[in-house]
This record gives sequence, structure tokens and C-alpha cells, in this order.
Amino acid sequence: MAPSSDQKLAEMVRAAGHDFGPTIIREAKTAKLGLAMAFALVEQESGFKNIFGCDLGTRDTVPWCHQDVTAERVKALISHVDRGGVSNGVGLTQLTSIDFIKRAEKVGGAHKTDAQCRVGFALLHDLIARHGVRVGLGAYNGGEGNPNLDYADGVLALRAKWQSAVNDALKGAKPDDRAHGSHTHGGDVGSEPPGDAEVHRDLVLTTPFMKGTDIRALQKAINTRGKEVAHIDTRIKVDGEYGDRTAGACHHVAFALGLAEPFLEVIRSGVTKQVPQQLIRDPTGRKPEDRKRAEARKKVLIRRHEARKQGAAEAVKWARSQIGVHETPMASNWGHPVQDWITFTGYGGPVFWCGCFVAFAVVEKGGAQIPQRIRLGLDTNINFDAVNGANGFDREVSVDDAQAGDIITFDFRHIALCAGPTTGGMVHTIDGNSSASNGTNNNGGEVAEHRRSTSLVTRVARLKY
Repeated sequence: MAPSSDQKLAEMVRAAGHDFGPTIIREAKTAKLGLAMAFALVEQESGFKNIFGCDLGTRDTVPWCHQDVTAERVKALISHVDRGGVSNGVGLTQLTSIDFIKRAEKVGGAHKTDAQCRVGFALLHDLIARHGVRVGLGAYNGGEGNPNLDYADGVLALRAKWQSAVNDALKGAKPDDRAHGSHTHGGDVGSEPPGDAEVHRDLVLTTPFMKGTDIRALQKAINTRGKEVAHIDTRIKVDGEYGDRTAGACHHVAFALGLAEPFLEVIRSGVTKQVPQQLIRDPTGRKPEDRKRAEARKKVLIRRHEARKQGAAEAVKWARSQIGVHETPMASNWGHPVQDWITFTGYGGPVFWCGCFVAFAVVEKGGAQIPQRIRLGLDTNINFDAVNGANGFDREVSVDDAQAGDIITFDFRHIALCAGPTTGGMVHTIDGNSSASNGTNNNGGEVAEHRRSTSLVTRVARLKY
């Protein structure tokens, strides 16, 4: 008979040189604590040894120091504390509060590893559920109201290591076997597939995109932060892929939350490391200096928001006023005012001018800061700059999140100005060098308003007005 996933996981722990794997696996399931988190906690607290702590210095008598935990020694410790003495950590999860030690006594004996894990894991699960992962971990060590976040970061680093080991151990397992074996191994306080739901890896822009339920959870958190934090627009599609839109949204949220510039610089490079991911998911773990930066950045966010709203409105207002304007003569790609838009963009003669119309709208009328206006004349340049946040572009956004003032490129090599939100699978635009019909003409010679299927959209590019 093939080994179960629990047996594979227990063997993984044994091969790593540690004991008590089956106990930790069983009690993590009972407590609904992520298995990688359970392993990390035990490694941090006791190194997988059923011993007393040593915070009080070398002691070979009660309250002990790195002595093996026995029933007699636990009873002596409890008596010592009841008489006014100082407590000590006990066992795999280093239960230190006398109340938790006594609780472990009642559920089978504080000297037994299953009771130590049952009480310790249940405590950590409760702390995480009430305070979030990072602060909950810190409270396990420093107490509620005084979380030790350095301790938390150390455990999170260990959790990443153990998550990778869990993933490797379960490779090739059947889906139902993986689910049985992991139960809640992937999540700290919920039921998730193994390996993906927790923050356990750095996210890097690659081809093909990285995928996983950890990315899906991050995307959900980004959308939640977008609702909570004023003056940021971060709604993205929850598709479980770490693509350009998700990376850009990570930067926006991290900036708004006050994360330090080194974190932001790395995110801009296409990498969202584990600490920023965790803080985006659970902002309660931010440090005081993060909160101070967030408060200072509110003015920047408000200024950007108002500038974008006003700039976009002016660009669309002007574009709408030009509906019906034709090139002269027709089929010339020239004539006033069309040639004015073309030369404004940087060309010296007739060209397909859909991008030039948009350039004049967003730069001259909307105030967008575009260093190289001529790049707005070509859809491939716009696509590149949007994805990379270059040449005055903020980022690429989902077509479902298109807003007035965005620039939209289409798969039939056309550029248009977004005039309103996407509704019913149709995107609303005002186009130069189009036609008044409902077709997809990209050289129609006039300014026209359209509603086109989102299936034709290549990119939606958001500007920094």
C-alpha cells in the first residue's frame, strides 16, 4: 500500500533529523494551524526537543535549564510558581504561562508532547485569528499588547523553509490524498491546499507568470486594501497569476501603507518579497515608522488622485468636443487641426494619427507628464511603457477597471482614449482617425465615439496626470 500523505510528511521530518513529526502533524490538524507554521514554531521554540527553556540561566534544579521534561519536573515547576517562583518554558512549544502549563496538564500532561502541541498550537491559532499572522506570532513570544515582531519574522522565515519541504514531500500525491494529508497545512487559520495559500516565497515577474493560491490570496488582499485606503485605485482581477498588474498594485498598496523605500524599489523591479506580501495581507503588523510614513504619504495620494481625476476629466472633455472633426482632405492623414496634433506629438508629416489625437488630449489638455510624446503615436510603445511604468505611465490595469482618461490599445493596431468605465463587456472610447460607424476602423479619418468589445483590447494604460 502506498504511504499516506501524513506518512510522507512524517518521514520528511525524520529525514530532516527531527522527532515528533506524527504528533506535530496530528495536533496541527486538530488546531487548524498551518503545518509549515507548526513546524516553524516548534523549531524556533525548542529545536524539536522536549526540554525546558533556559531564559533564567543555567539551572539543574527547578525551574530547570534545558533539562528533559518529565512529569515530576513539571509538577515541581508548578509548585515552584504557585509559591511565588518564576515560570519556565515547557516542551516543544515552550509553554511558559503557568495557566497554559496547567491547561496542558489537564489535557493529558504537560510533560507529553501531544499536550504541549495541543495547547501551544491552539494558542497560536487564536492569536493569529485575532491579530493577523505577524502580530499574532509576535504576541506568542512577547504577549498580547507587546508583540515581538523580530521573533515573528524569524518564525516566518522558518515557515517558508518548512513550506517548501511540505510541498516537496507531497509532490505526486493524489489531490484527495494531498487534501487529507494537509487539511489546513497551507493556511494559518483556515482550510487551504498545501503549499500555496500562505506567504511562503518571493514573487517574481517571470515568463510564464508564477501561479498559486498564495498569489490569489495576495490579490484579494490588494483589493481589500484598495477599499480601506483612501485615494488609491488598486482593483485587480483575482486570477492567481503574478503578472504586471499585480506587481504594480503591490507597489501602490505598499506605498500607501508606508513601507520603506528599499521595499518599494525591489517591488518596482518586479519582485515582491515575503515581508511586503505579509504586510499587504495584514497591515496590523506594520512598525510605527511604517505608519508614520503612511500618514505623511496621504498628501501625495490625495494630490495624485485629484490631479488624475481633474486631468482625465479635462482630456475627455476636450476629446468629446472634437467628435466629428475630419482630416482634410480625406485619406490624407493631414490638415488642420489633425496636423497640429501630429506635429505636437513629434512627427514631421502625415502619419496614422489615432495616437496623436490621444497625445494632444492627455498631455496638452489633461496635463499628463509624458517625457517622450512621440511614443504615444505607436501602440507597441504604449503597451511597453504601461507594463513597465515608464514614460509617464503609472501601470497597466485590467480592462474591467478601465477609467476615463486611460489610454486603450486594441488588437487591430489602434489607440483610443477611454471615456468611461467598462460596462456589459464593452469599453467606451473616443478615438482619433476612426469613423462614426460601429466598426473597428483604425484609419477612418475622423474623431468618433465608440463602444467596443473588451475582447479586442490589448492594454489599458493608466497615466500619471
